[in-house]
Amino acid sequence: MRMERQLIRLATGILSLFVFVFGCAGPVYQARYDYLPPESAEGRSCTQECMTKKTQCEQVVNKEFDQQKLNMQRGYQECLLSQASARSPILCYDLSKSIQPDYSNCLANHNACFQNCGGRVKERNVCVTNCK
Repeated sequence: MRMERQLIRLATGILSLFVFVFGCAGPVYQARYDYLPPESAEGRSCTQECMTKKTQCEQVVNKEFDQQKLNMQRGYQECLLSQASARSPILCYDLSKSIQPDYSNCLANHNACFQNCGGRVKERNVCVTNCK
């Protein structure tokens, strides 16, 4: 079990280094969405239900994320305790500071719902980092 944790920490460290070295190369784009509501009152009411479902989805993601982050912080503290008593060096990483909640499924479901209600979703890519 202890060897598995060390391997996981080593792999995580290597992955972090890889992302740091190769992730800084060029511009980073994010999708942005423009929502054109349906013309009918029924369609607009339907899109409100989509928004409610999206909000509920994001609340579930936040709850799961908070638990994941707490587990990571506990793992980091356990690593620090192991490090203090280990004969050989153990690398400990607090990965909880580098993660963000993933709302992509909530957004994809919302966009599909919005379109099923008769609305239109226009996607555009916007440069957010390393833009020229």
